[in-house]
Amino acid sequence: MNRLRMVGWLGLVWSVAAGAAGFSTLSDAGGGAVSVPVVQGSYLYVATGATVNTWDVSDPAHPAYVGRSGLTPAPGTITGLAAVGGSIYAGWSNPDGSAGVSILSLADPAHPAKVAEFDDYVDSTYRGRLALAASGNHVYLADDQNGVFVLDVTDPLAPTVAGEAAGVYVAEGAALFDNHLFVTGSEIGRASCRERV
Repeated sequence: MNRLRMVGWLGLVWSVAAGAAGFSTLSDAGGGAVSVPVVQGSYLYVATGATVNTWDVSDPAHPAYVGRSGLTPAPGTITGLAAVGGSIYAGWSNPDGSAGVSILSLADPAHPAKVAEFDDYVDSTYRGRLALAASGNHVYLADDQNGVFVLDVTDPLAPTVAGEAAGVYVAEGAALFDNHLFVTGSEIGRASCRERV
């Protein structure tokens, strides 16, 4: 079983547990805060700052850095990633209250390229940090100022809001298990929450 661990905010450590190979540092992570990674096919994607970095993990004992989407940065710091089919959804936010989702095409999975932006998920003058998770043709977007939104990404370039859940105001991480969405954050008094999907 392969595991990925986050270290600090600039480094990633890859572990091949099955072979007891120990840990090795994945280099060239770029600058900025590190997002939760996603794996699609034989590639690992992780955001640093406003770009998405790519590693080829087809040989888990020797992950190879491929590059990053530096030519097409998101409009803000990417805080969440989700992969659905041939696309990566990168949730970003800025201190000025702007936030949205950059949509990157995986037509060339080694070199994701931004093809669209989406920020019509809520009518609000202030949007917060975003966390993302995906299942089927849905991306679950948690905005720590506005709640959780379910995006239908059947048309990968034109997501639509299929539902929402108010009262969930933390968004540092999101994961799906069975039919539950788990959202975590550091708001005082609310370490994590669970939303049935």
